[in-house]
Amino acid sequence: MSKKLTKKEAHKIHQALWTWLSENPDKGKSSWPDWKENKGSIPWCANHCPACEYEAQHPALIGYCGVNCIIAWPAGYGCQWMFEDKGQQHEIYNQWYYSDDLKLRASLAKQIADLPLRKRRNKK
Repeated sequence: MSKKLTKKEAHKIHQALWTWLSENPDKGKSSWPDWKENKGSIPWCANHCPACEYEAQHPALIGYCGVNCIIAWPAGYGCQWMFEDKGQQHEIYNQWYYSDDLKLRASLAKQIADLPLRKRRNKK
């Protein structure tokens, strides 16, 4: 993506992508019809993820696709982290990614679509 995304733009795309995935649980992120590669208007994003693209466009956010993710993932880090205190339970993104259960995928995608932007962390 050549134009730098704002956090709000990245979040809006995130919500649209994951809402579509909740309605199309048999599809993956790259199948979203709004990507330019699928004749839509949204340019390619790193990992087909607007949050990853935002991080990639802002090199000061060390921890690409990780601890500085702009999305407020339940584990508190990036999409692929695990809850260590809950028996290595995968973050909801990994649960969605690895599931073959379409009802579960739809439910998880809806949860992901509804995740808010993460509040800014205070620097120490």
